[in-house]
Amino acid sequence: MLFKIHQDRVIGLTIDVQQLINIRMSRMRNMRQPVRGRYTEYDTVESELVFSKRLYRQNPRWMVLDMTNKAIEEAAAEIMKKFQ
Repeated sequence: MLFKIHQDRVIGLTIDVQQLINIRMSRMRNMRQPVRGRYTEYDTVESELVFSKRLYRQNPRWMVLDMTNKAIEEAAAEIMKKFQ
């Protein structure tokens, strides 16, 4: 499905490994689930991000935003600027 839409409209997101782990751990605590597991394991998260970055490199038309230390409003402003 992703490759059937106009490729200039795809936005890829990335983030620092440790920041994503912290977000996931917080999400698990909020859901009253165990914090430790593959979902929050460093190697798993790093592998997911490496996979994503490889996919982004293979698709240079995609806009990629690094969300590390970025508010959602900042990301939205960058995306809106691209489409104006």
